[in-house]
Amino acid sequence: MDLIRIEKKNGQDFVSSLKEIYLDAGMDKTHWSRWYVKNVEENLFFAEGQEYQTLAIEANGNITKDFVCTLDMAKHLIMQMSTEKAFSYRQYLIDYENNNKTKLPGNYKEALLALVA
Repeated sequence: MDLIRIEKKNGQDFVSSLKEIYLDAGMDKTHWSRWYVKNVEENLFFAEGQEYQTLAIEANGNITKDFVCTLDMAKHLIMQMSTEKAFSYRQYLIDYENNNKTKLPGNYKEALLALVA
């Protein structure tokens, strides 16, 4: 089972729910609306429509927001979380990247053979 739901679209990795990550990481659910305003909507480094998309969802009869975002944006936000589960998320993302990387040649000969191929 995947710790984080990562979806591929047009060759790019996306996280389908920041709220799910936030809550599962053990962050305070009563602070969700303040957290996403500060860390998503007012973040100077991420732009809606490029790194994230806002979703309006209904929860317990109330409308709240959730966000689909790029994997890179999720990594930045998860790095700021200081819970034990967030540490597990970070390790999961490191392993995910290591498993999906193209392996670089280990020496000059392997590099030449890869180049010829």
